[in-house]
Amino acid sequence: MRILYGIILISIISSCVTQRRCTEKFPPQISIIRKDSIVTKDTVIYRDRIVHDTIPADTMNESKPLPPTTDPKIKELKSSVVHLENDYATAKAWIEGWQLRLELIQKGQVIDRILKDAEKETRHWRELYESEIKKEIVNIKYIPLFVKILAWIGASVIIGVVVYIVLKLKL
Repeated sequence: MRILYGIILISIISSCVTQRRCTEKFPPQISIIRKDSIVTKDTVIYRDRIVHDTIPADTMNESKPLPPTTDPKIKELKSSVVHLENDYATAKAWIEGWQLRLELIQKGQVIDRILKDAEKETRHWRELYESEIKKEIVNIKYIPLFVKILAWIGASVIIGVVVYIVLKLKL
């Protein structure tokens, strides 16, 4: 009887381990999955632009001959100066001898032009979001058929001994 109790005690101690010891002996595999997501945002702003065109000052002179007249009384033609002026130029015209003389004086100035939507400003935002996901993957160890049979036999023996002891104590 002592031998039977010894065998039962040895089988109980040797067949079971705690979860902590199992984790130490067979650590779970941890895989880290890293997922990056990039968020890009573009903003386009159109702006008007003022362009300053500079026109330099310039002077032009021109003279054209007048057709001769058949009137013997007219020896030479003379006239007063015709003068015309605005914001951009001054013009003079007169007759001198048998020549029509013209003078145009252009004033130097700056003209402002507005170009619609000439400047395009692009703003580019790029944000990087990183997230890490940890997953524990525990591989189920392969248990050979021989070990499974011994486990069933051990469990049956333990249940049988417990039933035997309970029945012995009640009777």
